[in-house]
Amino acid sequence: MRMKSLILSGLLAALAGPALAATDWHADLGAEAQQTPVRVDEVRLGAELAEHVEDIGARDLDRLLTELREDVEARLAERGLLAEPGEPAAELDLVLVEATPNRPTFAQLGGRGEWGWDRPGVRQPLSRHLSLASFGIGKVKLEGVFTGADGAPLGEVTYRYEESDIYQAQFAATWTDVHRGIDMFANRLARTLAD
Repeated sequence: MRMKSLILSGLLAALAGPALAATDWHADLGAEAQQTPVRVDEVRLGAELAEHVEDIGARDLDRLLTELREDVEARLAERGLLAEPGEPAAELDLVLVEATPNRPTFAQLGGRGEWGWDRPGVRQPLSRHLSLASFGIGKVKLEGVFTGADGAPLGEVTYRYEESDIYQAQFAATWTDVHRGIDMFANRLARTLAD
């Protein structure tokens, strides 16, 4: 009986994880942004995150940027909102403003960066303190800026996702919370544009 209770408790905790996450969505879009096909243009790191490429690892951040582009384009295409090549469209620039892993990246494990560079008071020499068993709460902040074909601003969206339960982090891979946040951003963006 006790084993069944433990298994049920574990399942409930796993299912409750995403519900415990802190999210923040803000959209300020003109009518033109919502009535025009969209083309994803530039996908880049925010200024502060770009300063910490060495701390996190260029390979990891490049993969996150690719994932961001692919997820947004896929969700837009599902709703018929992605512009065809040559079609007049609103341009969408995507910015990965913040990305905090749940577990140390290879660069951090190798001692080439700082674990906790974005967490006040957590900076520590990597070579002595990190392992594959290290974990923390992951988070991501994303921005999308829309411009018309003539370069006129059409609006912007921002999204922040952060797991609020450290218990969930022990089961996460390196970028679990960031992957979840990117997926939720892409879905919310497509839904907002389709409404």
